[in-house]
Amino acid sequence: MIIVKNTKCQSCHQTFELSNKQINLVTDLLNRGQKFIMIECSLCGLATNYQQKNDDIQNSAIEVDSYTYRCPVSHCTGWVELIEDSTSSFFGCGECGSVWYEEQNFQKEITQIVSLCNYRAKCYEMAENKWIPASLENEDKNYKTLVESEPFDKKKSFIRD
Repeated sequence: MIIVKNTKCQSCHQTFELSNKQINLVTDLLNRGQKFIMIECSLCGLATNYQQKNDDIQNSAIEVDSYTYRCPVSHCTGWVELIEDSTSSFFGCGECGSVWYEEQNFQKEITQIVSLCNYRAKCYEMAENKWIPASLENEDKNYKTLVESEPFDKKKSFIRD
């Protein structure tokens, strides 16, 4: 299996080199069969979809919405993006692998996690009856530690619909 060490950020549109930690993460997830992997761009700091093939870096048909959400799955500190291509669209988390094909189900999970964990509420804002990501400055300084202390999600499927 070939691991591409450079990928193009879908937010800032710059090509960046993966860190050793990111290469290890990508290798592990690809070996487990995960095709959708989110990593942090070292240039702009936003989450982006890892592209496995060099050709895809320049010619990807995937478009990413401007919103990057914190994942609403219990015990996951990852990021969720809206991924759209010519045949489908879905919300996906590259860390836990969760996928939502229906926005209403994604929104419902945000509502559920916000009602259970007040520190999670700081990651989202309500606008026009929908959750949108809040500014990173709103996030609790101990966010990762708090989320990692949550119970593991019990769903057996990555597909959350």
